[in-house]
Amino acid sequence: MPGAIAYISRDTDGVLWNKVLTAGLGPIDFRTLSRLGNTDDIEVALAWKPDPGLLATFRNLRLIVSL
Repeated sequence: MPGAIAYISRDTDGVLWNKVLTAGLGPIDFRTLSRLGNTDDIEVALAWKPDPGLLATFRNLRLIVSL
């Protein structure tokens, strides 16, 4: 998977999601709300109650998974 995966949640840290996705996909660029880095790299968002407008700032977002 070429683009980054962003885990967007203030309720959990995403450690389990990172573990499961890495097991299934191999090495991935997994980012959390506290370390999104360059948001232009993000293609997938796993989101739980994202702040209004946040996902719109990810210019290359291709998939949103509502958690």
